[in-house]
Amino acid sequence: MASPAGRALFVVAPSAEAGRLATAALELDPVARIIVPAGAEPDVGAPLGEGWEWIWFWADQPPAWRPGESAVHRLTAADLDAAAALLRVASPRTSVLPGDPGVRSWFGVRDDDGALVACAAEHERAPGVWHLQAIASHPQRRGRGLNRPDLPR
Repeated sequence: MASPAGRALFVVAPSAEAGRLATAALELDPVARIIVPAGAEPDVGAPLGEGWEWIWFWADQPPAWRPGESAVHRLTAADLDAAAALLRVASPRTSVLPGDPGVRSWFGVRDDDGALVACAAEHERAPGVWHLQAIASHPQRRGRGLNRPDLPR
């Protein structure tokens, strides 16, 4: 699924405050889409269309190396059908799928049998600003630290 076209409002605040802030901003300057924290939707005083769930994190320095990081590999074109299948199960409302022209690279983790059990897509939102999307773990493999923002450097 591609992102909707047009300008976006990105609100960072605790949920209820984010909803109220988004409402006030939309009254001053309507935009095509809004991005608010999970749980803010009931406090947004504007009609909301269908969206998708995601979680936003950022860092001001590279993360420290962690055990298991070497299990993360850049996916090839031959792996993208497996990534799409994983996302259908693990994150059916994902904001991006294999084939999206904005994605630079896909990364994944395979289990001992070779099945893709975690994935993430990356692209550069602005020069030097990298963004991860479609971060997903197979539901049966969640809670094992498979999707951490520590991609190979």
